[in-house]
Amino acid sequence: TTSMPGDVNKYQMSYGNGMPPTGTLVAMNFHDPTWSKGSMSVRHPNGTYESRTYEGANGKAVLTYSSRPLGQGIKTRTLVPDTNLVASQTDFNDVVTTTTWNTTRELPLTTVRASSRPEAQTTVFTWHPQWSLPTLVTTSGQNTSNTHQYTYDTKGNMLTHVWTSSLSTTPITTSATYQANSLMATETDAMGVVTQYTY
Repeated sequence: TTSMPGDVNKYQMSYGNGMPPTGTLVAMNFHDPTWSKGSMSVRHPNGTYESRTYEGANGKAVLTYSSRPLGQGIKTRTLVPDTNLVASQTDFNDVVTTTTWNTTRELPLTTVRASSRPEAQTTVFTWHPQWSLPTLVTTSGQNTSNTHQYTYDTKGNMLTHVWTSSLSTTPITTSATYQANSLMATETDAMGVVTQYTY
């Protein structure tokens, strides 16, 4: 139970399968949703109840189900085996988003929003081999596509960004240069206007 003085904003929690009285879900170094799972019920100050289910993997506990919107309205999640990465999630409108991953680097490779629906939108990511920075991001769906290409210097500062769209024949390019300490020296916008910075 948690509340302010006088039982104002009082929340009551009860723990079910897999959850000890302290409310701690111990996550093992493997993922087995039939074993490493816990559930709880929360009574909110307005008297309504919420059910939650957690799964544990790789030392972390991830919320996989809530009976009410939580975290951008997500209702259910499934995890990539042996990770805490979300493979798919469903919101309260039953819209499914699926994601594939480079599990070693924990970076998304593809994301499909509104999966299996006519309005499905697919985003494909290509990543820099050294940093967690995208070099190419392509989004397609509903007869349109957009591409974002990025280049970086040896310190990971973005040098160029080129945006192309199936709705336009002209790419939009922005660029920047940097001082030795990685502070931006110049910035060129899509119209070719250059802004210089001094520090």
